Amino acid sequence: QIGLVARWVEDLALLLPVIAGQDFHDAATVPFPIGKPEETDLKTLRLVYYAKNADESAADAETSTILRSAVEFLAPTVRSVKEDCPRDLMK
Repeated sequence: QIGLVARWVEDLALLLPVIAGQDFHDAATVPFPIGKPEETDLKTLRLVYYAKNADESAADAETSTILRSAVEFLAPTVRSVKEDCPRDLMK
């Protein structure tokens, strides 16, 4: 699975359509229309993150601090925030 990392959201908006959509080599993908980021109501979004892996290993202190700062910054703009590690992450 690939994902995007960028300094600015505007850069992500340019790249997302390139990697989005159905991948005929990956049965886990489905055809799904991508909306325009500028039309997204952030209050409808749920933010889920994890700071520890399923095996209880954690990121280093600097990464953890940055993650917590990002969560604190985004929390007032989204519908809900939850810390939750995917159960199958370590499989």
